[in-house]
Amino acid sequence: MSTLTNYEKEVKSQAQIRRATVEFINIVNDLWYDRSIELVLFRNQLIDKRASEVLNLINYAKEFVAKPISIFDALEIAKAIQKATEIDTKMNIAAVDSGAHLVAFSRMDHAVLGAIDIALKKARTASLFQKNTEVLGEKSQPGMPLFGIEHSNNGLITFAGGIPIKNKYGIIIGAIGVSGSTIENDYMVAQAGITAL
Repeated sequence: MSTLTNYEKEVKSQAQIRRATVEFINIVNDLWYDRSIELVLFRNQLIDKRASEVLNLINYAKEFVAKPISIFDALEIAKAIQKATEIDTKMNIAAVDSGAHLVAFSRMDHAVLGAIDIALKKARTASLFQKNTEVLGEKSQPGMPLFGIEHSNNGLITFAGGIPIKNKYGIIIGAIGVSGSTIENDYMVAQAGITAL
């Protein structure tokens, strides 16, 4: 199923929720001041039914909403550290949410201090542009359409090691950035990290 189809489903779900909620509120308003026993009973049954429908729609829509990663979900950090240990490198690893805000960071013992900022910027770059950082790098060479993009957003990194994190529906919920070794190793460790989710 394509990302576009999932997005369309999310929009449709949200529209259904809005319609059901408005109808629910209108029913409550129409019946609220009626005091006859029959109408009170009918009103209560109807309210229960509508509330149940609204909740069902909300639960359905939650499946397509991009739940952001949090520090509790940032399992990619541990997975990335495991991979870095396997290949005998010392890495700085950052995880950001879909708004490019830092949610988790780890500096392995003896990892290069100067690479801390690079890891953070790789994660931010991947999240902001929803692409692997090396893809931006290819498109930002002299003569290419994105030349100079690395000077935007208070500085970006456009070489390998930043990868967007997607949920099971293909919606981007954050990104990981890794730095501390060669760009090939940075990419390998970042790739290992995103498989954790």
